[in-house]
Amino acid sequence: MEKKKNEIQNQFEMNQARLQALFDAITDLVFMADSDFNPQLVNKQLDFAGKKCYEAFCGLSEPCSICLVDEVKLTHKPAKTERKINNKIYQATFYPILNEGGAVNDVIEIVRDVTKEKEIEQQLIQSDRLISLGGLVSGIAHEINNPNTFIRGNLSIIKESLEDILPVLDQHWSENPDFKVARLPYRYFREKILLLVSDMQKGADKIMNIVSDLRKFARKDEGLLDEDLDLNRVVESSLRLVHNQIKRSIEVQLKLDQKLPLIKGNVQKIEQVLVNIILNAAQAIKEQKGKKTGQIIIRTFLDQKNQIHLRIKDNGPGMTEDVKNRVFDPFFTTKRSRQGTGLGLSITYGFVEEHGGKISVVSHPGKGSEFKIMLPMRVPKMT
Repeated sequence: MEKKKNEIQNQFEMNQARLQALFDAITDLVFMADSDFNPQLVNKQLDFAGKKCYEAFCGLSEPCSICLVDEVKLTHKPAKTERKINNKIYQATFYPILNEGGAVNDVIEIVRDVTKEKEIEQQLIQSDRLISLGGLVSGIAHEINNPNTFIRGNLSIIKESLEDILPVLDQHWSENPDFKVARLPYRYFREKILLLVSDMQKGADKIMNIVSDLRKFARKDEGLLDEDLDLNRVVESSLRLVHNQIKRSIEVQLKLDQKLPLIKGNVQKIEQVLVNIILNAAQAIKEQKGKKTGQIIIRTFLDQKNQIHLRIKDNGPGMTEDVKNRVFDPFFTTKRSRQGTGLGLSITYGFVEEHGGKISVVSHPGKGSEFKIMLPMRVPKMT
């Protein structure tokens, strides 16, 4: 009999050890608490002696506002919630443990860190939005382009007509000094009318360029690096895309080498590189207290080794050493509270590498930042 009892005891202890090993092997935080929030079991090395679960795990003096223990006790069904603690997002699932009478005595809670999953989810949502935006932008660009084509064509006719009509009006004015056009003295009208038409032509041409940039930005990108790319033209088109976001707070200086050779690459990807860096710099400058006007200097040049360089320098707040070392890391961002995804500069880094180039950043707190990009020159095809 004693031997049988020992065997049962040994089997019980072995099963208990296996169960504890299984319990401890779970990477998520798992614990059981009674209806008064007292932890009973936990699979992590946490100091919960004499503490309520909200004290041990959340550092609070009272139950969490989103705690579902009471709901689980009432419904007898599992429940799930999420909570953000120290920039991490945790998903907590509560499971009721029923006694013989059907009441809930204890609750098991499983807590998972779902920060990465949430960031990837946001990335997918953003990608879906961009796809939708691409279709919308393409449609809007088409609707704008149609009337603008008529405007540009008609302005050319109007300008040519004025050049023929003005000598006749000049003759009439010489005979009638009080002659007016559109309630304006003819002298003033004569000085300004061609300038006004010229300004309208420039405005219509600018609309055409913006529409063209939007169409390029919205078109389906197959990711091929097979375009003859003029880096200076990409710089100019990128600035037109971000003009509205930066025009009130940023002064942009261009120092572009007009003798740059072509690059073999993808216009959209290099455009996105520029847009990401410029907008990041503009946002940093805008948030810097006391700085009313920021400055971004964009420079291109060819070095003695026939490597093409693009430099984007700002006079913003700069970066700490820690931020600078992580600035290209996926999901790293200093703008988490403002819906920053931390993907922009990571994507930028990948696009530059795809083109066989290199990107680095020089920055010091209070002294601004400079992004340095090197791209290889296109190798001419053999004939």
